[in-house]
Order: sequence, then structure tokens, then C-alpha cells
Amino acid sequence: MQFSPPIRRAPDVEDDVGNLEPKPALAFYPIDPGIRYAWLLGRLISFFVLLFPGLILLVVALGLSGWARIALLIAVALMAVISIGQMIWPFISYAHWGYALRDHELLIRRGVLIKHIYAVPFSRIQHVDTHSGVIERSFGLANLVVHTAGTMLGSLTVPGLPKEDAEALRDYLSEVGHTHANL
Repeated sequence: MQFSPPIRRAPDVEDDVGNLEPKPALAFYPIDPGIRYAWLLGRLISFFVLLFPGLILLVVALGLSGWARIALLIAVALMAVISIGQMIWPFISYAHWGYALRDHELLIRRGVLIKHIYAVPFSRIQHVDTHSGVIERSFGLANLVVHTAGTMLGSLTVPGLPKEDAEALRDYLSEVGHTHANL
């Protein structure tokens, strides 16, 4: 006697994909605007940690002469330009984050220079977490982490959700993931 597991088959689709009706454009929910300031505060803390080595390099550079002085001054200027870019980046990247719920999947959108849209089927969700660091908690925000049954992108994060929304979405995705896994 040989055991054969039941096979779940997707419903038949038309052979000609040109006959399929397109779905209307899906609106993504934006993340909370407060996350920009949380990101900025985190970057400011990093900036001040890097400021002291930069000041030490500047003092050392002023005591040197010739090419060594020019090289250190260029390094300090480069650190300053990168720091300014880091302060502006949260305001640029905020508009490119979002999430959407479809019938059978969660979509996560991110990326300024390289755009990514991740589709996480509910049946692939293993578990869902929320977490928030000290800075996010002070703004009343949380991050939603969706752990999937995959190795390439084992977990995906939606940052900057209001704490209540993140918890509600976590509970919803946990329930839906459990329901879809048992079909």
C-alpha cells in the first residue's frame, strides 16, 4: 500500500494571459510621519558619536603640513558631506515606504534609488512580531516584522507604524497566516 499526499491545485487559469482583466491600482498605506524624526534622532546620535573622531582628525590635520594635511582635511570634509546627507535621507526615504493588503498577500514597498515591492503570501507567514526601540517608543511607533517560510528574505519589516496599528496588523496577519496555512 502506497501513501500519496493530497495535492492542492490552483484553479485553472486561461492559457492566454492577454484575456485576464487587470486589477485596479492598489493604494499603499503610508507609514507614520513621525518615523522621519525618529530616524533623524537616531542618525543625530550616530553623528555626535562620529563628530568627536572628526574633530580629533581636524586638530591633527591643522598640526600637519603638506599632503598629509590636505588628505586629512579632505577626509573631514567628506565626513561632513556624508553626515549632512544622512540627516536629509529620512525625509527623502519616508515617502517611498508603504504596505498594502490584498486578498491573499501582504505587499511591502520601499526604496528610493532601487525600488522594491515584496509580496508575502499569507500562506508563507510563519509568525509576526512587533518591536520598538527607545526612540520609536518615545514617538509611539512600532515596527512590524513578518517572518516567512523562505530563506532568501526570512523576515521583512514595515517600520514606523503607530503602536496600535502595528499590534492590530500583527494580530490580523497571524490569524490570516494561520488560516491560509491550514487550507
